[in-house]
Amino acid sequence: MKKIKNLAASVFFVVLAIVIITNCSDKEKDDLYLKGIESWRENRINSLKKPDSWLSLTGLYWLKEGENKFGSDKSNEIIFPEKAPKFVGSIFLSDSVVTIKIIDGIQVLNEGKPVAEIVLVNDMSAKPTVLTHGSLSWHIIKRAGNK
Repeated sequence: MKKIKNLAASVFFVVLAIVIITNCSDKEKDDLYLKGIESWRENRINSLKKPDSWLSLTGLYWLKEGENKFGSDKSNEIIFPEKAPKFVGSIFLSDSVVTIKIIDGIQVLNEGKPVAEIVLVNDMSAKPTVLTHGSLSWHIIKRAGNK
């Protein structure tokens, strides 16, 4: 009878140990999982706060063939935020080639250098042309045959 009690006690403690180990293991897995989720959220929020993220997008315009004037004036085909000059220049689309011409006296930069006229490389390239004026920046996005 004593052997049975010892065996029962041993089995009880083995089962108890397994339950404790299993629960600790799940807790550690849960903590690791939650830390992973929190890290992903933090990275995602930081990514969305970047100046070139989708949250900073203020306009999306399809270019028509020919001239597309842009600036903050409502008469432009592409309307920039009010902090931009009323007329900045024109974007020309001709057979999938996009060229930009800037009005004299307006400072638009590409890689820190002033631009008067330039052929724009769209975002399908590893290095698209990104133009800036003050805190504004823009580039050409190519989607489904449209620009």
